[in-house]
Amino acid sequence: KDTTGKDYALELPLKEDIKNETAKWEHLPRPDRWGDAILMTVEKAHEHRWDVLVTDPKKYKAVADRDWAREDQTLEPDDEDNYVSDNEPYIKNLKKDKLTKAMKDTPIVVANLRFSWCKTCESLDKHFVGAAKLAKKSKDKKWKGVGFRVIDARSERKWARELGAACSYPCRLRVFDQSLGGAVTELEAKYTDDDTLKAIEQVLTPAVEHVHDPKEVETMRQTNTTCLGVFDGENEQYRVFQEAAAALRSTVRFAAVLDKSKAATFGVSANSISVIGAGSAEADKFSGDFTKEEVVAWLGPRSVPLLGPYDWSKLKMYEQLKLPMGRLWLEGANNETDDNARATIREVARKFLGRVAFVELSKSSYSYELKDYGLSAPEVYPAFGVAGNASYAAHRYGLEMPEDGSFWKDGEAAQEQLSAFIEEVLAGKREPSGASEMPPAEEWKKGEARTVVWKTLKKEVWEGPRPTLLEVFGKFRQDNDKRLDEGNRIAAALAEVAPDTNVMLGRYDTGANHIPSFLPRQKYASHTDWFFVDPAKPEADRMVKLKKSDAALKQIISFLQKQAGLSKDMANKIKLEVGRLAAEAEAKKMEEEEARKAKQADEDDDDIDAELETVGSTDAAEEKKDEAKEEL
Repeated sequence: KDTTGKDYALELPLKEDIKNETAKWEHLPRPDRWGDAILMTVEKAHEHRWDVLVTDPKKYKAVADRDWAREDQTLEPDDEDNYVSDNEPYIKNLKKDKLTKAMKDTPIVVANLRFSWCKTCESLDKHFVGAAKLAKKSKDKKWKGVGFRVIDARSERKWARELGAACSYPCRLRVFDQSLGGAVTELEAKYTDDDTLKAIEQVLTPAVEHVHDPKEVETMRQTNTTCLGVFDGENEQYRVFQEAAAALRSTVRFAAVLDKSKAATFGVSANSISVIGAGSAEADKFSGDFTKEEVVAWLGPRSVPLLGPYDWSKLKMYEQLKLPMGRLWLEGANNETDDNARATIREVARKFLGRVAFVELSKSSYSYELKDYGLSAPEVYPAFGVAGNASYAAHRYGLEMPEDGSFWKDGEAAQEQLSAFIEEVLAGKREPSGASEMPPAEEWKKGEARTVVWKTLKKEVWEGPRPTLLEVFGKFRQDNDKRLDEGNRIAAALAEVAPDTNVMLGRYDTGANHIPSFLPRQKYASHTDWFFVDPAKPEADRMVKLKKSDAALKQIISFLQKQAGLSKDMANKIKLEVGRLAAEAEAKKMEEEEARKAKQADEDDDDIDAELETVGSTDAAEEKKDEAKEEL
């Protein structure tokens, strides 16, 4: 209320976008010259210094004021933005209502959408101008059809919001193409003027090419995956086609026929799209709902080969598909087994088209990946695995195969096994493989500490035939050898003192093996944790953790006593036996050290005697020479 008691509400057109979830207001418990004092707290969506709250401050002078007591006086005002004026005529400003005219002047408009105060995109600002200068100076006529423009994300706030403006990495250019209407293509920022120009060069060909003869499409598809659309003029389906072209122009060429009467000439129906791979003879026809999302989801997997060679430069392309990835590792020796594997995977890829993308990788460059798929112990080629997607954090699943390569000899049988494996992965019925050390070759014996690896953790511990006292550690922990010896002594003492207790002491190195969800631990943690796992109990109660990490021997034995149901007397005997074994080992170590020193002393004495003998013989020879000289 104001000073007269009148209620009112304010409509505030803010100068900046704000984070709605953090905005709040409150009544202040103090009088104000205008009436009830209300404190508003808002946070900018794009963080930088607040200078003006609303778009027109003059209108609100009578009812709003800045709280100077809360003002941060250390903030510097933004510098005046001279980015465009300093770099004319290479770049120009662009407003939304002038976009149509700009595309009439140049069919391709490349725009730097920027906040003047954003430090993250300073590199893009610099190289965008550099690329514009190179294009201006180029004698190649293709650059005459490209306009370099700048969109002020603050003054064109609504449009900038539609274009996804953000002051965050990675920075992106926006490309407006006359052939796409209002659809926009994004280009990720590069780090040199030349690379920026090369990236822009990739979008100079119109995203949608209008064709009139099937021979034009035939030429396009010889070297490119080609998407053909036939429409009744520039209708709604054609606009969806344009939006799909904007999203996938880097991997697919789009050809459009805007005369439905020519549909039969091209062998398709009106208002339809079909895609055919590079060099392929058979087209695939779209039959879903005609929306951008549906078309892009359908086209994406068909924009890459059924089984294509992979390297890191293709990562983003496969990430955009958002599909699981089948990965085939090959020996790379052009042998028959590699050829059989390729042929088999291509057939499987046809079955899973649109659900899984498939790539092949060379042993020489990507063998290190096998560890995360549980296929490195031992390495068998060709190898196959599936990743949940193309990202680094995806779950990984490996299919173990015989070491003799026989898996790939029977193509049909291999296809069946591969298909079943992939279906299990997609249905969530398969556990992630994860890194694993080589399993021990021998069976566990009482009195020995058992090395447990990811491949055997479930079989030997989680669902094993006996309870397990499990030591979980990383080999780079402090005093690793000392702790391993202590575990060995606990295992030996348990067998000696309590031979009827069927408890196995296992040890699991999380630095070399996959960490399952039921072991709450960072991969390269350096501390030691102890667990007691009893497979006979329900899953919810199956595993108990010793609360203290890096526990002392007394705490470990006490934990074992409680979980294994041992008597206090037996626990004390185990502790004493561990102490006896430790003293015995120390005495043996000292005895070996004394023997080593004695041996070293004997060797040193022999060396001294030999040296003295050599010196003596040399002296005698010199005396004889002197005597001969005197006689002469």
